[in-house]
This record gives sequence, C-alpha cells and structure tokens, in this order.
Amino acid sequence: MDSMVKVAVCDDEKNTTDYLKLALAGIFDGLGVENEIDVFYLGSDLCRAMEAGMRYDLIFLDIGFGEGEINGVEVGHIIREVHDDVVVSIVYISWEKRYADQLFEINTLDFMTKPLTHENIERIVKRFLKIAFATRWGGGVNLFTKKITSRMSHRLKTLPIWKLAIAKSSFTCTTAGKTIFTAH
Repeated sequence: MDSMVKVAVCDDEKNTTDYLKLALAGIFDGLGVENEIDVFYLGSDLCRAMEAGMRYDLIFLDIGFGEGEINGVEVGHIIREVHDDVVVSIVYISWEKRYADQLFEINTLDFMTKPLTHENIERIVKRFLKIAFATRWGGGVNLFTKKITSRMSHRLKTLPIWKLAIAKSSFTCTTAGKTIFTAH
C-alpha cells in the first residue's frame, strides 16, 4: 500500500527489539498511520535485506553488535554510500553517548541512549512524520479543500485520515484525534 511507513529495527538485544517494535506499532497505530516493522538482529542482515531490494522509511539502528560483526556506524555508511539511500531516516541507539559525534556525517534523524523510553520513541516518530510529510513525500496543504496531500511512491494521494485545523498562518495536522505536528 502506498501510504504504509516501512520501519526496520536492528539491534542484537531481543528485549530492545521487542520493546521497540511494540512501542512503534502502538504509536503508529495510535496516530492512524499504517506501518510495517521488520526486525534484524545483525547489521549485516539489514544490509543483505537492502541489497535484495528492501527499502525503509525509518531505521532504528544499534551501534554495537557482537565481536567480528559490522557495527551500526558502518551499516549507516553502507546505506548512504553503497545503497545510495540518502532518504531513509536513521535513528541510532546505544548504551553509550560517545558515538554521537561520529553520526553527523551519516545525516541521522536522531540518537537515543538505552534504556529506551516510550516518550522518546514517540517524539522521534512524530518528528519523522513531520519531516517526511513536508519533504520526502512531497506533502502539501490545499487551503480550499482543507485536505493534506502526500506524494508517496510517485503518486499524489489525498490522505482522508488526516485533518487540518487552520489558524491564521499556521496549521495543525492530526489523525485519530491526536496532533502529529503543527507548522507555523
């Protein structure tokens, strides 16, 4: 389906992947956004899936994997350079903050330290949706019909689940009764 958000979660800790997958599904579902979440336990598995043609809108990527395994920073470089995917939003996750400086050249959406919290995950999802809608999906607002349109998969599509509240020169995008973002 055109409007589905495809997410990859890549972490070698099953507790982290389980929590993140459950939290993401609940957040997207609560916002009325169709989603598909794939889980990988090794960075090399994510790379192989992308080599086979899988494309994601959002990736939550651990930095440290087991000894001898490619690390998340290297995976990010592969995604950006080898797969030439400069569009996917990457969120790095780690127990340590020391990696944050290395991630700027990969153009990441965010960096989260473990343990993960539902509030941080929701904040990042809303930020992702705001940026993706405004830039990646070619979204716009038709002030006459008060509908928000989004260009996804090269087809212009009106999303009937989104509602628009116009106030002076700003608008708020909500779905399922919850505000996703406000633009001024």
